Amino acid sequence: MNVEPSPLIRRARLHAALGDPARLAIVDALILGDASPGEIARRLDLPTNLVAHHVKVLTHAGLVARVRSEGDRRRSYLQLRPEALATLVPPRLAGVHRVVFVCTHNSARSQLAAALWRHRTRGAAASAGTKPAARVHPRAIAVAHHHQLDLDPAHPVSDKPSVLFVCVHNAGRSQMAAGWLRHLAGDTVEVRSAGSAPAETVNPAAVEAMREVGIDITDQSPKLLEYATAESSDVIITMGCGDACPVFPGKRYEDWKLADPAGKGVDAVRPIRDEIRTRVEKLLTELPAAA
Repeated sequence: MNVEPSPLIRRARLHAALGDPARLAIVDALILGDASPGEIARRLDLPTNLVAHHVKVLTHAGLVARVRSEGDRRRSYLQLRPEALATLVPPRLAGVHRVVFVCTHNSARSQLAAALWRHRTRGAAASAGTKPAARVHPRAIAVAHHHQLDLDPAHPVSDKPSVLFVCVHNAGRSQMAAGWLRHLAGDTVEVRSAGSAPAETVNPAAVEAMREVGIDITDQSPKLLEYATAESSDVIITMGCGDACPVFPGKRYEDWKLADPAGKGVDAVRPIRDEIRTRVEKLLTELPAAA
């Protein structure tokens, strides 16, 4: 009794038939049009008996058929069966209603994978992260726009440039820099600050110095520098955090040499505050405008 092979077995046979470089070359040649075995042998510089062997294998697998010349009906030509090649593509997953793509920060890879899945299959897809970043990475946004992909609407997407200020304790210099940038840029820039060894509270002298120029940073608290925060920032400004500051390819880095206000009074902190303002104003002129 003849038993019809399953689709998986038929696909396995096709892959096996194409596993030889010479047979794959024959298929490539036939994609361009029908050809006689002799023409294939000359084109690929193969012995005719070897071509005959490979054609037999391809014919048995259902990839190639022999057809007679429409002119004199005497010459035999090889013809590719494109419907057989189409079966090489795995069938769509049955019963899959929704796919979730997961990476660490859910800011690029998983976002783009979900967008591609929705675009190519028209199926439902979502993305998530084990340590999600605050936003989708700008480069992922640019890639999605270039390929006309829609990113996950449930995830924050921002075209605003992001700046991360980093010092050791995140209690003085980086807090004042973040306060100046928020004050001068408004909501056009995403402002962050962190420390490699954060203190318990913001330096009171820094708070007072900023209060004198009308900027309130009392609502801020020192935060530990997180990998995800740095990885998703466009510009990273370091202020003496040394080797603790992570380095990511493609980021813009600046190291601001500033005196440490730790343990100093307001009189000593004012010049540091004013120098930070000058640097922030210059930085602001160099940032790209949000789309």
